[in-house]
Amino acid sequence: DMNGPLEVKGERWLKFFDGKAIGPVNKNFKYNRDDEALAICLKFNPDYWENEYQNVYLNGGCYFRPNLAKDANKNIKPIAFYSSNFNNQLKDNLIIQCENELAIIECKVGNGHCLLSGVHFEFDPTPNLNLTKDVHDCLTETFKEHGYLLIKSLLTKVFNF
Repeated sequence: DMNGPLEVKGERWLKFFDGKAIGPVNKNFKYNRDDEALAICLKFNPDYWENEYQNVYLNGGCYFRPNLAKDANKNIKPIAFYSSNFNNQLKDNLIIQCENELAIIECKVGNGHCLLSGVHFEFDPTPNLNLTKDVHDCLTETFKEHGYLLIKSLLTKVFNF
């Protein structure tokens, strides 16, 4: 949120990813609130998930922009991209321009691997949240169909569980 009220910038100790995390993707994000959260569509790399498109929970979020000036991209594998199937969220000015940007990535770090996500693919839409009916219904349907399978698939393929 450069120059905005949620701005966070600077060096990080862990440095799993050589690049920038840009956001919030959800323009209406506010900490400790979920009434402005969205269901957003991602396009998945078929090496990681069998369904080409999947709706996931977005509250804040970011997209990843690798540092192109270095040879760092060899350590980054794309898992999912923000899709053009935004259900009018871009038109309605709810999200920043992020079509085809990286939403979930795998990074090689030393001898290990790291999974970084700008969205909540692990989200279970419990009735305790204050989501709009449309968002709740979309996420509930998606999670019933694929929820734990998506989590298991990503963890298995990144960490060899």
